[in-house]
Amino acid sequence: MAPARHLASSPTAANDVYKSKACDQCRLKKIRCGKERPNCSNCERMNLDCNWSGQGKKPNQTVALNKSISTMGDRLRRIEGNISGIQQSLQRLDSVVRSRSGFLGLEDMISLPPDGTGSSSEAGSNQGGCGTSSSSTSDISTVKFDVIHDAQGNERCVGPTSLLSLIHNIDEVSMPDPEGTGSNNATVREKIKELGYNTRQPLFSNTNDGSMIKEPPMLIVESLMDHYFDVINPHFPIWTKDGFRRLMNVSRRESSPASNKPFVVCANNMVLLTLMAKALHSRAKNSSASNLDLTIESIDVELVQSFIENANRAMVRVEQLLSPRLVNVQALLSLCYVSQMCLCEDVSNLTLTLAAHVAKSMGLYQTQTSSLSPSKFSPEEILERQNVLKCLYYLDKAICWNVGSPPSVPFNAISTTTAMTRLPGEGPSLMDAKFVLAQIEDDIYRLLYPDTTGQINITTKAIKAKLGNWRVTCHLDAEDSEKADHQFPFSSRLELDILFHYARMRLMWPSVGDPDAKTSLIQDCQTSLLLLQQLWNNTSKHDQHHSFAWLVASFPANAVFQFASQFENSETLQSAAANLELLSFLLTSLQNMSTFATKNSYVVRFCSFVQILVHLAHNILNSKASGSPEQSTLPNLYLLEGRSQDRHGNGPMYRYDGEDGGAELDAFMQEKSFLHQDLDTFMAMWGSGANSFAALSRDNDAITMDGIPACEERGLWDDFNLADNLNHMRDCEMEPPYSGD
Repeated sequence: MAPARHLASSPTAANDVYKSKACDQCRLKKIRCGKERPNCSNCERMNLDCNWSGQGKKPNQTVALNKSISTMGDRLRRIEGNISGIQQSLQRLDSVVRSRSGFLGLEDMISLPPDGTGSSSEAGSNQGGCGTSSSSTSDISTVKFDVIHDAQGNERCVGPTSLLSLIHNIDEVSMPDPEGTGSNNATVREKIKELGYNTRQPLFSNTNDGSMIKEPPMLIVESLMDHYFDVINPHFPIWTKDGFRRLMNVSRRESSPASNKPFVVCANNMVLLTLMAKALHSRAKNSSASNLDLTIESIDVELVQSFIENANRAMVRVEQLLSPRLVNVQALLSLCYVSQMCLCEDVSNLTLTLAAHVAKSMGLYQTQTSSLSPSKFSPEEILERQNVLKCLYYLDKAICWNVGSPPSVPFNAISTTTAMTRLPGEGPSLMDAKFVLAQIEDDIYRLLYPDTTGQINITTKAIKAKLGNWRVTCHLDAEDSEKADHQFPFSSRLELDILFHYARMRLMWPSVGDPDAKTSLIQDCQTSLLLLQQLWNNTSKHDQHHSFAWLVASFPANAVFQFASQFENSETLQSAAANLELLSFLLTSLQNMSTFATKNSYVVRFCSFVQILVHLAHNILNSKASGSPEQSTLPNLYLLEGRSQDRHGNGPMYRYDGEDGGAELDAFMQEKSFLHQDLDTFMAMWGSGANSFAALSRDNDAITMDGIPACEERGLWDDFNLADNLNHMRDCEMEPPYSGD
């Protein structure tokens, strides 16, 4: 013990002993500590953390707690800083999205960010500044899909917005039952259910021989090109005139049919849209909204149908249009556009999906790529690509309602592109306004088909406010248009106004069970039909015939059904008769379009559906008028006019007297001329020039009306002066002139 006392008595030794007190674990357990640093032998043996709190003293709990709180404060400040940065990023993104609307004067409109979290004002009101909502605030319930099975074992999934879904579920919806007319709900429902897919017909009935699409003669393309780009292309600018001419020049040097197919599709559809629009325009010049006589057969109809069959043949070996080239996107978009009016909805849905796939594979959606780089493309080429994106986005919203499927092109894909621009000196285009409206319609579809991985923080009231802002910004009202610096022509304002009411009908349809919502939907439907009548009358003065056909084919079928179902509750016979006249106008418009469409097309099915509804409404008014004192004063207001049209030459006469709702259209579609002249015959006639067409009779042109001699209206071929142009080009053997209508 003496050595220990000796060591302790030394100042140096005493200091060493003081520094070598037992560790915290040994002091707590009151055992002898080996005092090895950093881990003593006892802690090492017991696998304990060997702590040395400071010269053998007991740990200060207050100091330890203060240290933890101080560290927590630093962490909270870092978290707050990160959240603040996220909020600033969201605000910048929202401003960028607004600036990309592509329309002058739309910067004040509310534009949802692509993540669906609501407008910027809603995001800023959330606590924490993160811009998201803790729960869904949508006031529309999620819709359900139906899987339709047919006799061949096919399964088709359709959404509730589609006409096929309405046909499939017709037994589950309420329908008025006219009394004392010999008609009942069961008969009407059975007629409607017969309009489903006919499993006996193949999907592509005109392409069973596997023949490929044929290239239309360049002389015809040249003759129609100016008219198309001056009149039709502004409504749906898939191409630019210079870009289309470049494609034409490349096509002339192309020797491979597979490589030349994209331009062949584009050229065929360009000619088809021009001729079909011109036929409707000629009809409008010789008729009124209340008297659209139906003409069945003519050389002009067969001429248009030949191009429709040729467009259907584009689906043979469609994989040739899937390489990542802009012309393939344009070909698929034009084919989708045509199929909406002339072919079945399967073709339109498929071509739209393929167009979106090719555009995505090209990188048109991505800002990281150079697909829209000014260093690689001229301003005109950049504008062409941006127009393709706008057309793709707009077409997606129009098609998905008819086929009953969620959109294929989400807004976040389009919003990632660079800011939409236009050439110097150009104002906002018609497509710009449609593109912004399509963004608002995207909100409607996100309510109907919500993403299960995200939150929905928008209501019908908010979307109504956006639609109202869009309407004011586009100056659709007469008092606003007079004050606007830039305004659209009257016919374009009519088109936008119709699209506005279409969007409102699509918004209110899911809530049709609410009386106020149903009343609003019926009023929008009535207004849309009145505007369509104005647009039809306006086609005699302006070439707006092309948009008329598209708008008729895009009319929401669910709204038409609700409109026809309300005749039983009409307050007066006069108002009911006026509404029946509007519904009859829609029917006759569809019948005119059905003249060009294929048998399995959406337009033909929609036309048959509307004809059944017209017959039902007619019986309802007959039932109401049978006991009404007003009957003697309203015999011709609610009865459909008897329409008859002699078929020139040998053939039956078709008559619609308002008594039979379905048989006449079936007979009409079965007996009418679906390409009496084969496509190859027409191609041979095109190749031999106008002399072949000179021998054809002009007595039964589509534009020839009762009481008007055929010589006064000479048909599409002569109306475009194609015969003289062709002969002149061949005689002069020179580059054809670019003369339009």
